[in-house]
Amino acid sequence: LLNDLILKVKDYQVAIYISDNNSQDNTYDIVREAQKKYKYIIYHRNIENLGADRNFENVLKMSTSNYSWLLGDDDRLMPESIPTILQIIAQKKFDVIVTNGCNYDGTILKCKDLKSSEYTNHNTLISDLWHTMTWMSTLIYSQELIELGNFKKYYNTNFLQTAVIFDYLGYKSSIVVYLSEQPLVIYPEEESIVNHYNDKIVFLFLYCWINVI
Repeated sequence: LLNDLILKVKDYQVAIYISDNNSQDNTYDIVREAQKKYKYIIYHRNIENLGADRNFENVLKMSTSNYSWLLGDDDRLMPESIPTILQIIAQKKFDVIVTNGCNYDGTILKCKDLKSSEYTNHNTLISDLWHTMTWMSTLIYSQELIELGNFKKYYNTNFLQTAVIFDYLGYKSSIVVYLSEQPLVIYPEEESIVNHYNDKIVFLFLYCWINVI
């Protein structure tokens, strides 16, 4: 997946930040080889496993870019993802950008009936996009959100990636969130992302999500 990501970003010199959560496999060796091909890979290995939520915070705070795309290690970008996002962020300053996503066969997984638009109303944003925004790989964070977001409040919730956004936006009287209807991230496995989490649905949404909201 790292080699695939390099192919998608290299023409734009986009930095890739990797927070290795003390993995016990050959991640380090893979990254070292990749760094020989692409110099804009910044790698950090945690001295212990921090858990998913704290590692999400860790990798976001590694970034010095104006915007950071939080990608899961089992998701991939579409070929047109980077130029599309660069066009969007050239328009104006956004707090968050949310992209659509699809399954390996092109089936839209989230925003099936929504068009590309700007959200400036808190209630409409949550009503339309709360479910989409639980998929971490659809989320692009502004640097201001990363700097000011209350990540610690949502440790061990399984929804830190989403909750820190809503928490941050909740304190702002004026928000601008952009939704791209175009699917820019793909879940590449033949098993759908929905089926992948079937055995965890009750735990995630009837326990973890309820505790977050």
